Amino acid sequence: GLVLGPTVNIRIAVTPTLPGSITNTAVVTGSQTDYELDNNTAFAHMTIMPADLELQKFATASVLVSDTITYTLVVSNSGPSDAHDVVITDTLPLSVTSGSAVASMGTCDDSGNPIVCTIDELTVDDLAYITITVVATAEGLAINEASARAIDTVELDVAQAATQINPVVERAIAKSASGIFYAGEPLTYTLTVTNFGPSVGRSVRVTDTLPADAAYQSATSPGGSCSESGGLVNCTLTSIQQVYFVCMNASTPPA
Repeated sequence: GLVLGPTVNIRIAVTPTLPGSITNTAVVTGSQTDYELDNNTAFAHMTIMPADLELQKFATASVLVSDTITYTLVVSNSGPSDAHDVVITDTLPLSVTSGSAVASMGTCDDSGNPIVCTIDELTVDDLAYITITVVATAEGLAINEASARAIDTVELDVAQAATQINPVVERAIAKSASGIFYAGEPLTYTLTVTNFGPSVGRSVRVTDTLPADAAYQSATSPGGSCSESGGLVNCTLTSIQQVYFVCMNASTPPA
């Protein structure tokens, strides 16, 4: 039994799992009647300070279509508490392929989009690095966003990085002539313009210098417009994703 006078100290160690205010309640009871119950219950109030994660994100500034883009994520914990069950989620833009991810600590699942990396514990003042590699597939400004959270944090930390993806085109032109080639009779030149990609070709210009003994008649282009001046034919195509034909009829002068 508990004799009169002496006190007994009981120490209980716990590990808080969430930030915020917690209250612990202790009650003492016994087999005899206690005529003073007001002091049989005690409370302890504590505030558990959260961890403070910071996420930074860096990306290749400018690339061409089919080039590699490298995203670098830096996750830090400024405390005052250690961060547990840290989850970093990276949502890739639609203009890149699914990527591969490597982390300095923890593991990453890069099998889909978003890419998700997890770290069991990030202690105060510690840093974790994640490198994600993707391939650019379409032109434009690609904005990549990532977030970091933990069970010990209060706010979701978000970071963005942008990459300008510039177009790449491989243009080709072929030329043929059709008709019976007699002096004074019309003949047709056919120009075939092809874009092998991977980007869409825009504002494409085709020029053709007619022979000195050929008199210009007309030129047409399904993908744009043509004009002629002094034997020089100029055609402007608004865009090329496939083959376009430019036809010019030239009548050679009589022999």
